[in-house]
Amino acid sequence: MQRAGRNKLIVSVTVFAVVFCLTVRPVLNAADPSLSSATSPVSLAEKLFRYAGELGRSLHDRPLEERSPGDYRRALDAYGQVVRLNTDNYFSAESLVRKAELLREMADANGESALYQQSIAAYRSVVAEHPHSAFVGDALIGIAQIYEENLQDLDGSAAAYRELIAHFPASVLAREAGAVLARFEAQLKNRPVDVTILSETNHRQSTPVPTLTNVRSFGGPDYARVVIDLSEPAHFSEHREGNRLSIKLDSTAVSSSLYGRRFIVGEGGLLKRVAVSDGSGAAGTQIDLEVSSLNNYSAFRLAEPERIVVDIHANGAAGSMVRRAQERTFIAAAHAEAPARPMAPLARTTPRDEQR
Repeated sequence: MQRAGRNKLIVSVTVFAVVFCLTVRPVLNAADPSLSSATSPVSLAEKLFRYAGELGRSLHDRPLEERSPGDYRRALDAYGQVVRLNTDNYFSAESLVRKAELLREMADANGESALYQQSIAAYRSVVAEHPHSAFVGDALIGIAQIYEENLQDLDGSAAAYRELIAHFPASVLAREAGAVLARFEAQLKNRPVDVTILSETNHRQSTPVPTLTNVRSFGGPDYARVVIDLSEPAHFSEHREGNRLSIKLDSTAVSSSLYGRRFIVGEGGLLKRVAVSDGSGAAGTQIDLEVSSLNNYSAFRLAEPERIVVDIHANGAAGSMVRRAQERTFIAAAHAEAPARPMAPLARTTPRDEQR
């Protein structure tokens, strides 16, 4: 009798377990869009997201030199459709991240610094519109890296890393960001402002003039390259005095985004400081480049987008004038202002990764 009762209990528990699993399984699968699609109709947001992903994969299957701005724009527009539809928070948030990554990649490819600001804006939308999304970590890392590596904005980088730490204070990422922030804050205490203007009203021109939008630098202990980004072509001249090289831009103004800027320059490198002054319309703008030693330099213009590239070599730097002339010809033809070298960004370990 006891055995029959025990068998009946076992059968009842087994039936309950089977029914429970069949009931709960669709709910558990719904948390992951890739799993839910197998048991439910694919939503319009997911269809659009998949199409955008196909465009992105097709783009990245081709060599960098074969990717056109139109190819990037098609992928960007497709992700934008998902964002505008805004019927699925998961796909909307990830589409914003993918859009920001494509904008940054596009800026790296063609040297258009305004695209970096658009990338930051897309990342910002993730944080503002999807604050509980798993992609917030990716967005904050992206913002910090663009300020540090691409715009080379010391104050902007420090603020971005502070925000990253505030969002994920107990993460490994926060500890890494804290080490970078400590280095930046040490510089902020001793660094004067690098961009000075007479007054904001002096830059409001009755007729549009070319605008200085950013200054970026690359290099090492015996070589530096400085890229001066402009909105339109501008005549420039050079003047050397000791270990200082000055680039004068005629009839130009300075973008308001640069007011009060302090630029990041590599520690222990040839380049010590970048300083921008005046920019009061007809009087033009002057960019002073201070280096530890100056042997020779070259300056040349690149178009689409407009920028001036300055190559600086230290005393005793290896390499002949012929080799440097060949380097200049190649760079101008390729429209690649940054030397080919691996970058060392903050590791892309996100709080989302740590939870896995």
